[in-house]
Amino acid sequence: MKNKRMNRPLLERLTQADVVCIECGEKYGKYSVGVSSSCIGTCGVCGEEKRVTEVRDWGYLTKGINELKNKIKQQSKEVANYMLTQEPIMTDEDLDDALTEAE
Repeated sequence: MKNKRMNRPLLERLTQADVVCIECGEKYGKYSVGVSSSCIGTCGVCGEEKRVTEVRDWGYLTKGINELKNKIKQQSKEVANYMLTQEPIMTDEDLDDALTEAE
């Protein structure tokens, strides 16, 4: 069973992980040392109990962090551009009328 830490967003897990499994390290990082020690523990990214090593061995997972931040930034731009094409839900006059009626 995965622990409750896995309910956190991926970006938070990537930035706060202390140890990482090989699979997540390969997916989100770049191996940056010649030799590293490992032990059985819980991966700070996927939450599975397996062989883990410190995140520094995988370049602190910056590859995955940067890719995710860029994806979030692109999605935000797309939403903002879409919102610019939409009409307001109500005009200022409609809002004034609704507020006056509520009083």
